[in-house]
Amino acid sequence: QMGGEVSVDRVGGYTVNVSGSAFNSTYFWRELNRDDKRGKAQAGSPDTPFDTPLRLRASFDRMWLTKNTDFTNVSLNFDRDYTGIQTIDFASNVDGTTPFTFNLSSEAGPRTFTGSSADGGSVVRAIGLFSDIVGGELQISGELAADGTVNGVAEIKDFKLVQAPVLARLLSVASLTGIVDELRGKGISFKILRVPFSYANATLTIRDGEMYGSSLGLTGRGTYSFNSALMNFDGTLIPA
Repeated sequence: QMGGEVSVDRVGGYTVNVSGSAFNSTYFWRELNRDDKRGKAQAGSPDTPFDTPLRLRASFDRMWLTKNTDFTNVSLNFDRDYTGIQTIDFASNVDGTTPFTFNLSSEAGPRTFTGSSADGGSVVRAIGLFSDIVGGELQISGELAADGTVNGVAEIKDFKLVQAPVLARLLSVASLTGIVDELRGKGISFKILRVPFSYANATLTIRDGEMYGSSLGLTGRGTYSFNSALMNFDGTLIPA
């Protein structure tokens, strides 16, 4: 459900122009990452810069990373040279009509990024992290280090948490049954979720995360592995 053209330059870099009605991007990004690792191994050192140069210009009516929800009206400009990603300009809609944008630039030296949406819950679902956040204003910012590590801060303001089975189990253990009933019903309103994070080697590391509303507050730190789907966190539950 897509078409386009691919060209290769003299140094082995690819230019890809592609468009279509629908694109399952999950395996594309996964295989691209595997190709880079193979190239670095062939160069003799895992630290050797050997990312395949790629210029990607794409537009899709619909694109998805997970089965939970889609990005629609997608426009993507992606530039990567031998030293890594240099530019990302991503514009789309989530939940049908709400804009979500993500931009990474290296023009000022360090590779910094920003992202925003008025529906943070839909964005979080679309990238496959959580399905229990509803609404909320999302802001994300940070920096992409030379070794590929991502460091940043994500915030979602004025949202609801609904169902959230892991949190419900914790609240039940703490005998906070009234809050559990609220969570399983209309959901719990929160003023802010603030998550300082880093990402490397398919592992998301959270440090000093916090979330609070009128009836409940939480703090937490730990790791989540995308390869094993294993979560390892500790923190505190603070009923109002």
